[in-house]
Amino acid sequence: MFAAKPDSDFVVATAVGDNSNWTQVNSLETKKQPTRCRDPLFAVLLYANVAAIIGVAIKFGSNPFTEDPVNATDDASVDLDYTGVLYTCLSLAGFAVAFSAIMLQIMVCIPGILIKIALLFNVGK
Repeated sequence: MFAAKPDSDFVVATAVGDNSNWTQVNSLETKKQPTRCRDPLFAVLLYANVAAIIGVAIKFGSNPFTEDPVNATDDASVDLDYTGVLYTCLSLAGFAVAFSAIMLQIMVCIPGILIKIALLFNVGK
């Protein structure tokens, strides 16, 4: 049931019936979440990945594409040239940025059609 004062714009709500099992929730109350790890497997994988990156950085130094002259032998002196790999990676990264920008513009232009197609695929799955 709602009652309003004649000279006010505010509405006061009153509950009708038995209110004994209701609890009042204070919206300004903050609750501290427990600090715990919810995905221990992925945490271990993350730390293993970081350790592997640090290990590779320590072993090969700041430039892994050059041969270490201390450990090199005269028999196996091979000149490693990774400029082709680096240029390929850079060109693919540029292509990915350009393709993503184009696809974003297409998605912004036709959102209704994309939503309908997504719903049809979800139902047809």
